[in-house]
Amino acid sequence: MEEREAIVVRARVKAVLLGAVAESGLSEAEIARRAGRPRSFIWRVLHTDCNVTVNTIAAVLDAAGYRLKVNAVKDPI
Repeated sequence: MEEREAIVVRARVKAVLLGAVAESGLSEAEIARRAGRPRSFIWRVLHTDCNVTVNTIAAVLDAAGYRLKVNAVKDPI
């Protein structure tokens, strides 16, 4: 994956996370408590271009009342 593609993927993941947190109606502090992570960590995940793990994505979504679903799509040849 090229760096440009990676940036786009990270931006899409951030949008999904921010949307889930917003829809949940929970504060970032409550998301952090439910995810068992420091509030500063959750803020960094949601508001910076850090590279997050699948486990972190799943933890934030779970804390917001969502579950992670992954779907692979084959590129046309």
